[in-house]
Amino acid sequence: MNIPQLHSETILIVGGYGVVGSRIANILDRRSPDVRVLLGGRSIDKAKALASTLKNAQGVEFDVDDPTSLSRLPVRPDVVIVAVNDLKDVTLHAAIKAGIAIVDITRWTERVRDLEAIVADAKPKSPVIAGSSWMACVPGALTLFATTGLDSVDSIDMSVLYAMKDISGGNSIEYMDRLTAPFPVIRDGKKAVAIPYTEGRTVKFENSYQTMVYRFDSPDQHVLPHLTGAGSVAARIAFDDKATTYVFWLIIRSGLWDLFSGERFKSLRRGLMHNPGPGAPHLVRVDVVGKRDGRKVRRTLHVTDNESQSHMTAVGAVLQAEWVLGLNGFVAPGGGLHYGESMGPEPVLRKALEAEGVQSSSHEEAA
Repeated sequence: MNIPQLHSETILIVGGYGVVGSRIANILDRRSPDVRVLLGGRSIDKAKALASTLKNAQGVEFDVDDPTSLSRLPVRPDVVIVAVNDLKDVTLHAAIKAGIAIVDITRWTERVRDLEAIVADAKPKSPVIAGSSWMACVPGALTLFATTGLDSVDSIDMSVLYAMKDISGGNSIEYMDRLTAPFPVIRDGKKAVAIPYTEGRTVKFENSYQTMVYRFDSPDQHVLPHLTGAGSVAARIAFDDKATTYVFWLIIRSGLWDLFSGERFKSLRRGLMHNPGPGAPHLVRVDVVGKRDGRKVRRTLHVTDNESQSHMTAVGAVLQAEWVLGLNGFVAPGGGLHYGESMGPEPVLRKALEAEGVQSSSHEEAA
């Protein structure tokens, strides 16, 4: 692959003018103005329009399903951020073949497993980052820090409060098509299967909103057991409207959701949830139970982005890319597979999150 190389870092954002992609571009423009940003997408006009508003950006035509898209770029990127679904793994394979680092923030758990298998077979020399855990691994990275100093981790429970009128793109609700599909988890140190919208529990979020949350499929439940040795990891979700949470629980558990399966009802399914608004705070609570000095303790972590969930995702994607490049204090990883939760060092990540308005707090108590 013969692509001219610039001396300064270049980041390609696939889906660069989408809801999350454009936020990634704007954050990079502010945090790392010397980095050249390529905004890739099928519409060159949209890509160029956004690029014209940024200091060091260029719109380029890029089709995630076209294996030649990467070779046709005007310059060789140092990192590819995949902000649209690479369902056929075309861009993943192309980046690995070209020796270009890649950060993928769009995969659900099954697709993360696909990525792991591809990397294990290809043995890439450049970093491949599985960065698709909730909100581009921001809560997961902070959860990893919350386990520091524990002798063992018994359980991790992540609870998400989804704002119905938040800003969101189509990719962020892809999991809706899998709302009734059982998914693999780790429970009591053993492989198990969880059923969506079961195992409800009452949770109070940092804004004092209290509601029932229910199981859903998120890569955190696959990645965190590997990184922490936790005996059980669960992810649950609720909407910021209790009636909506109850209705979703009812139609999913009653089997009504399955009646609307298939391509014919795709717009109807997504229309129930994808009604983007002007933005709303995104809240995540994580409860870690483990042992320290022979005592059982509970550490409760709260993560809040008062702007929106898409903003938190964009921040996570940017910081993962900076990690890969070793920018702004991050320590670059070597080649091969890495998980976005491992980006660090901790002081650097916390400072960056605070600067971008992503707030976190935690406390410990006897469990």
